[in-house]
Amino acid sequence: MFYLIFCTECTVGQITRIVVYSELFPFDYDAAQFDVCLSVETLKENLEAVTDKVYDPELQRIILNKLNQAYPDGLSDERLQVLGSSSRSATPSDVTRWNVTKIDTLSSLMASGNGEWDPEMVRLIVSKYLSVSGNRLGSSELNSLGSNICALNTSVLNNITASSIEKATALPLTNCTSEQKRIVFGIAQSAFSKTNIRGPDAVSPPTYQLLQSYLGGADNTFVRKLVNSNINMDLITFVSLEQSAINVLNVMDVKSLLGVNVGDLKTYESASQIQEWIKLQLQTDLDTLNIDLTGGRIATVTPSVPSASNSTTKAPSGQISTVTAAGAVSRVYAPVCLQLLLLAVLVQLLH
Repeated sequence: MFYLIFCTECTVGQITRIVVYSELFPFDYDAAQFDVCLSVETLKENLEAVTDKVYDPELQRIILNKLNQAYPDGLSDERLQVLGSSSRSATPSDVTRWNVTKIDTLSSLMASGNGEWDPEMVRLIVSKYLSVSGNRLGSSELNSLGSNICALNTSVLNNITASSIEKATALPLTNCTSEQKRIVFGIAQSAFSKTNIRGPDAVSPPTYQLLQSYLGGADNTFVRKLVNSNINMDLITFVSLEQSAINVLNVMDVKSLLGVNVGDLKTYESASQIQEWIKLQLQTDLDTLNIDLTGGRIATVTPSVPSASNSTTKAPSGQISTVTAAGAVSRVYAPVCLQLLLLAVLVQLLH
């Protein structure tokens, strides 16, 4: 009979500082040996060196378990800042014990080079950070979040100030929902409105460039302003617009909006946003672009139907026309009827 034997002894060799800094670490250790051979004390003293070398999620989970054991009151900013990619193996329960109080900690945890975060984890970490008195989503925080801004709830996004957007680098909103994009665009529009020197019906080039990464949240009215602004929008920006804002544009609108880039419509012809727009346009209008776009609507001619007033036969003067159920017209001559009536009266008088 065979029995399952759990490894409780370190057989590969204790993980010491020398081992941690060797070129072979941690390749000699499977999860079981890594767990029993790495002491909590060694991990505490060499945390950054260990996390810099360990990328296996199973081993990273062991690191986090040992840290929870070593620091039952939670991990400090200094320790969180050196977790590296091991942070991505954390659970919501782990995060509740993290003390995320400094912007440097938030930046370290959000570093894209350490892997993607689950949106729920981003919300938890940001919530921990914002729970500290004086912390807010300023420009530094927004720069730290980057594309992770799309993980935040709309209630949090609504608290971002125009000043924070103005001072932050352009935020990538590709993964945001339409509602999130609209919120951030509204804030960005307020932030950069003073740079617009073209008045209320157009957008100046500097303002367009500042708003470019946020245009996925622009409404139809603002896109209409861009049509009148000679900004030569590129196709990447064009397809990032809300589909409803694209669909209301006719061929001449799009030509004005794209300017020198209108020929790139052919390159992006297969994109779903472009395909939907093409199907709404008359093919004859698309042909005016001279870039061989196909798939537009064919103009149909509806034959004219004679009106009832033209098909009704007028009764001659002095005649009364009546229309029967079958549509036939019978004519009753008024003078004849009058003569017959007088004759009948005369006969009655004679008798």
